[in-house]
Amino acid sequence: DYAYVAANLARTELPKDVLKTAALIAYHQPLKQKDLHLMLGSKIYEHVKILKEKELVKAKPAGKTVELTTTKAFLEYFGIEASSKEEIRKLLAKKVGLKDKDTKEPKVVGD
Repeated sequence: DYAYVAANLARTELPKDVLKTAALIAYHQPLKQKDLHLMLGSKIYEHVKILKEKELVKAKPAGKTVELTTTKAFLEYFGIEASSKEEIRKLLAKKVGLKDKDTKEPKVVGD
């Protein structure tokens, strides 16, 4: 649901599936990598590597996994004017047509 929003905002440097991963990280942040894996499968490890190389996300150790969050560069890259994680979440929710009440427990839909 969120990938097309990111695609509309992003330069074409990132493949669509990496954009979907980036959108999920932005929406759910802080997001444990193991939870992202449950959403999208093992392809996320390569996606996260790409996003980290571009300094769009950062990973902080969290037990046996890492916690993923977006960076200031993420906001600049996608042209997002937000100063908090909640503002990013609301912006993404609005772009995909979620109502405010839906932003508390988002539904993750497969490809």
